[in-house]
Amino acid sequence: MGYNSLIYNSGKSSIDKKWVEYSLGELNNRIFKKNKIDIKNSIIINSVNKNQLYKILDNPNNRVEWYSTSLLLPPNSNIGLPDKIPIIFKLNESIDQNNLIIKNENKVIFNFDIVAATFFMLSRFEEIHCNEKDEHCRFPFDKSFAYINGFLDRPIIDEYALIIQNWIKYLFPNWELPKNQFKFNISHDIDLLYDKKIFTSNKQIIRNIKKYIISFDYRKVFQVLVKGLKYQFGIKVNKRYISGIETLISLLEKSNLKSTFYFMGAEKKQYDQGYDIFEFKSLIKNITDRNHEIGFHPGYHTMDDGKRMIEEKSKIDQVLLKPTTKSRQHYLRFIVPNTYWLLFKCGIKYDSTLGYSKVNGFRAGTCYPFKPYDIKKDIVIPIIENPLVVMDKTLIINNITENKIRERFLFFTKICKTVGGQFNFLLHNNTISEIEPALKKLIISLIHETSLLERKDK
Repeated sequence: MGYNSLIYNSGKSSIDKKWVEYSLGELNNRIFKKNKIDIKNSIIINSVNKNQLYKILDNPNNRVEWYSTSLLLPPNSNIGLPDKIPIIFKLNESIDQNNLIIKNENKVIFNFDIVAATFFMLSRFEEIHCNEKDEHCRFPFDKSFAYINGFLDRPIIDEYALIIQNWIKYLFPNWELPKNQFKFNISHDIDLLYDKKIFTSNKQIIRNIKKYIISFDYRKVFQVLVKGLKYQFGIKVNKRYISGIETLISLLEKSNLKSTFYFMGAEKKQYDQGYDIFEFKSLIKNITDRNHEIGFHPGYHTMDDGKRMIEEKSKIDQVLLKPTTKSRQHYLRFIVPNTYWLLFKCGIKYDSTLGYSKVNGFRAGTCYPFKPYDIKKDIVIPIIENPLVVMDKTLIINNITENKIRERFLFFTKICKTVGGQFNFLLHNNTISEIEPALKKLIISLIHETSLLERKDK
């Protein structure tokens, strides 16, 4: 055997050989990183029947079993994982907590199929086979196996890898554990640059003037008249959201962070505001001059329209005077694996779409960058997916109070740090412009606190 070799004890009914190779490669990336070691056939993973993956699709409500994390670890281990962990693919129903992992002389045998679980989660196996869609034609979060079974907020594949890593350290005490590579990535989708409050019709202007005259609010009447004139002469109001970008840049600089700003090239259409990217060349130059990156934010209607996607990206590239290689889909509208190939044809090398808009968490069971797998073509897709973990609006809407927002944000910070992955946080320029001062202060403090935590590991 060579270096970094886990033994997958497969049979005729196990998952396909290519799937095994892909999954073992992803596990190796998490377990060994650059610290090679010949583990001498000491870690054996027993396989389940391939049909187990399809049984999940037939009955996603068949809840997984949760076991004490301490029972899955070597003696005296304390690695910071939550007290319990879900096991997706047990070898059979007779396996209990005492024989999920068996230490046998100089070997450790796993009686749950981590390889199959890795493939199931990273390939988005369930999304390929699910015909249900939400109101925006996306895979519904509440149909996902992770959500139904209560582990969407756990990077389960990374946790499994961490368990294997600690067993290797137990068997080979002289092996130096890879350094924790926790990273905090903050990025910004620039959905809005024209103020949403701009009036869109003469009727609306007249309605507002009447309303404020009745309430004797003559200051507002004057403001409406000014904005009405701007509307008449085609003057766009955009200072609020541009100042939001400046606020973000100042925040990043104070926290010593570099970020990616995803701009749109979409024309005005339903769900796309349609700002003219060429009007904002100086803004984009200011962002790049301050050492931040510009990414591509494909519009709402691009997830299955390659021609439209190419047209939109060409505008961003023209402004940048070079091709951008990063993207995140607007509304997180994405079809696995089709949209990946459209992005690849556009020259995209790094995507950060894979998350849910209505709940935060780990859609693919990981907070590590990984290469997606196309089950239909049976090949690895040549794009790096750096999955989204937390989106600002979802965090705020789902948690209501400032204490709950703080608690939830720090939970994701902690779990990503524990497994040595990347915490990807999306903060919109319009969010930072619109939220109340107290909430804005909280978000800023959380960003600063997490950035300090990242620097401690360097």
